[in-house]
Amino acid sequence: GRQFAYGRFHLTPVIGGFFYDDPSSVFRRETFSNGREVCRDTRNGRFADDSNCSAAVDLYGRLEAGVDVSDALTLGAGVRVGEETVPYGRVAISLGEAIDLQGMAGDGYSALGLTLRF
Repeated sequence: GRQFAYGRFHLTPVIGGFFYDDPSSVFRRETFSNGREVCRDTRNGRFADDSNCSAAVDLYGRLEAGVDVSDALTLGAGVRVGEETVPYGRVAISLGEAIDLQGMAGDGYSALGLTLRF
């Protein structure tokens, strides 16, 4: 993301991805006794291409607006656009000149993370 600031107010568009192992996938990795690893289709037991057993990724975009309440605290709101569009609130606490600990929460959405600025 890139933050655009005007005094104590700022706007931050973000593009990202969430990588995860998809438990609903019909493909799974198996390891034979000789150490060889394969991808298998659980519907028919046949071997499948390794790309089917890769981690899944959900791409998303966020747009956040915030105000610096003090040197150490930022309050704001945002909207996350991905498979669903979710508005959320955001709180960030400064841990130093270039690091913030942030928490975000909305309906069915929560996240905790670090923001690094350079």
